[in-house]
Amino acid sequence: MEEQLERISRVRPEQILPPIYGSAWHYRDRARLSVSVDKKGRLKMGFQAKKTNEVVDIETCQVLPKHISDVLPMVKLLLQTLSDGGAAVRFVEFFNSRALVVLNICFIKKPSGYSLKQIETWFDKILGGVKQVWQVWFQYGREPSTALYPKICPN
Repeated sequence: MEEQLERISRVRPEQILPPIYGSAWHYRDRARLSVSVDKKGRLKMGFQAKKTNEVVDIETCQVLPKHISDVLPMVKLLLQTLSDGGAAVRFVEFFNSRALVVLNICFIKKPSGYSLKQIETWFDKILGGVKQVWQVWFQYGREPSTALYPKICPN
């Protein structure tokens, strides 16, 4: 880069500073994980394989914050339960900020009231006692996301 700077703009730096690096792990505040169900009904949650629609199943994610990565297996169990009950999930998204962590579940079609109640029960059992403040949102089809639980985000 030094050479290009000198050659193109005819500028020679007096001092070259070392590059600035961020954290190697747990640095992403957003992620979308694809969801698919195989012919035997087993759910996969993860990233899509390169140049395919195949979902690469993951249990943890080293680039997501640790508190999100730690709940991935429990989110997958929730999604498997919803799938077993007939709900079809397209993907899940995680959004992390200092104040709030959002889990957005995108259904292929409008989920039943029973499915939404299952999510609320799961939330109280799994996320109700964690340090971070979580909120679950849902969407279906091309509809916008809507806060599901808790409806009003705690301060």
